[in-house]
Amino acid sequence: MWILKSDIKKAKYYAEEFWKQTSYSFDKTQHKKNVPREYKQTRAFAYLTHLEFSKFLIATPYELLDLHTKLFTYILNIDGKQFMQKEWESHLIDNNSFPEYNAITDIEIGAIKHFFNYKYYISSNTQFSYFIAELLNTNTCTYCNRQYTLTIRSEDDECLIRPEFDHWFDQNRYPDLALSFYNLIPTCCFCNSILKHEHEMSIDQYIHPYIDINAGFEFIYNYIGKDNTGKEHYDVDCKITAIGNDIKRIKNTLELFRIKEVYNAHSELELKDLVDLATANPGDYIDELVNQILKNTQLTREDIFRILFGVEVKPDQYLNRPFSKFKMDIISKIHDLLMNNN
Repeated sequence: MWILKSDIKKAKYYAEEFWKQTSYSFDKTQHKKNVPREYKQTRAFAYLTHLEFSKFLIATPYELLDLHTKLFTYILNIDGKQFMQKEWESHLIDNNSFPEYNAITDIEIGAIKHFFNYKYYISSNTQFSYFIAELLNTNTCTYCNRQYTLTIRSEDDECLIRPEFDHWFDQNRYPDLALSFYNLIPTCCFCNSILKHEHEMSIDQYIHPYIDINAGFEFIYNYIGKDNTGKEHYDVDCKITAIGNDIKRIKNTLELFRIKEVYNAHSELELKDLVDLATANPGDYIDELVNQILKNTQLTREDIFRILFGVEVKPDQYLNRPFSKFKMDIISKIHDLLMNNN
């Protein structure tokens, strides 16, 4: 959950297919062909040669921020002045705050969007977008791990379903990162279009799937009590396990994707099933159950958990099955509680 494996081979494969499956082409001067006349006069056009453009396709998140800064610094064209994202955003709100940013005109932004046209090169290019989804090969939403985000084709290769691609650095603030492999995060529509949408993200404020190696929190549950029918109720909570500055980043990310609220909606479903199973089988029932099934079979412990609970056991595989992190965290808490009570 939240964490994706960085894979430079996949990024390079993506770039190779980009050149094959799109109509993107450059002339002998290494500048893009078929550019509207007004864009040919921009500094963005002068800067984004084939070599520079290619860097954006495969650069890692920190490298992308560096490329973004270099491009916009070139557009500013002020000796000794480096582009600052916050200053530009302030200028967009109040033109008097940083007047030097007037150099980043609508025409310059139009040229950038012409080069990095996500809608034309990816979202409207069905075969290429499905290729990307299959290359990313993430079965569930990166952000919530609740919904399957499978890529499905029919028997005759008709494209049916694929995940949405969230631009972690959103396209309005970072139009030059719209085609970057490491900026296309496979998600469900709920997380992408409703919760995150165009929310401003920064690496020092939020978890980045390709940078962080640990989710930094664990699911826990609390006993609320019985209702007037005698039915027991529980709720879901999130306990932050990160330290230092990461605490703030984890908290912000949990709140952005409303993880507590979303998972608490499953307290009468997945959580109740796990608690009911533990109640009906006191003691170290999970190990006993697993060991019994393992006996005289070729199944591994991971296989048994997949069969019994429909989850992946290893954190780096949580995204393969919905609710994997949630169920594994809750199972661990139930196990600890049972052991402490014995």
